[in-house]
Amino acid sequence: FAEMLRILINNADALTGGPKGISGIDPPSFFALRLDNSFSFYYLALAVLAFAVYFSVRLLKSKLGRSFACVREDEDAASGIGIDTRLMKIIASAVGGAYAAAAGALFASYQGFVSPESFLFTETVTVMCMVVVGGLGSVPGTLLGALLLTFLPELLRRFSDFRMLIYGLAFVLFMIFRPQGLVPSEAVRRECARGVVLLKQE
Repeated sequence: FAEMLRILINNADALTGGPKGISGIDPPSFFALRLDNSFSFYYLALAVLAFAVYFSVRLLKSKLGRSFACVREDEDAASGIGIDTRLMKIIASAVGGAYAAAAGALFASYQGFVSPESFLFTETVTVMCMVVVGGLGSVPGTLLGALLLTFLPELLRRFSDFRMLIYGLAFVLFMIFRPQGLVPSEAVRRECARGVVLLKQE
């Protein structure tokens, strides 16, 4: 679906500028305050991140967040207790899209230019690896995964030609040996603890 959208945007010249992209995007401004330097923009991005983290934590602790966790852990069981799994998936996609839209708006206003080439399949793989490495459903884990996969490539710049190979290998290894990620979510931790207790009883 994401690739379909990228191709559509790439061909909608009248709306998006097509391959040429959209240029001359103004920096964000609040009343008379114009955030047109890196220092002020850094604090704006930090504020948006803080709000996103706060919203995510509150969402996970809400009834809707618990429904998300149920669908993720066992879709059949969630359906059996009356959760509309199809609706939950649509809402989860919409929430994820809202985060992506906010990040895209920040990126476009900072660069002053945006084009389809700014968002390739490699970005999708990178973001997915951040979530898997950090921990599915875990806000601290996602932040840790993002930090690791943002700064690690800078430290391994001389191996940049093998970046996607390293990401793929890390992704596979984590799915085999540490599927819960570096910082698993509360639901996964409770499930693991219950499994340990059951094993001891056996």
